[in-house]
Amino acid sequence: MIDLLTRTRACYSEIENNPGVKLHNLNGLDIFKEKIGKEVETFMQFSREKAEKAQTREMLTTQPKESLSTLTKAKITITNYLGGQYFSQLMKC
Repeated sequence: MIDLLTRTRACYSEIENNPGVKLHNLNGLDIFKEKIGKEVETFMQFSREKAEKAQTREMLTTQPKESLSTLTKAKITITNYLGGQYFSQLMKC
């Protein structure tokens, strides 16, 4: 995974050298590489935090194709038998 991120960063840098192409700040890749290069538990916590933040952002938005008669969404978290957590939202129709 670390090798893949190193190659990705190199490709991003190459793409950014083309006129008119603007990419996100590459420091984010470096931070991500540092986070996942440590212990598995550190990566799992980092991943869960990002998933929870995404869940919260999704709760605050209404997508054009969502049909919410009550404009109500609920957060749900599913924990599997290995301790993995999946964060989502449930729309009440």
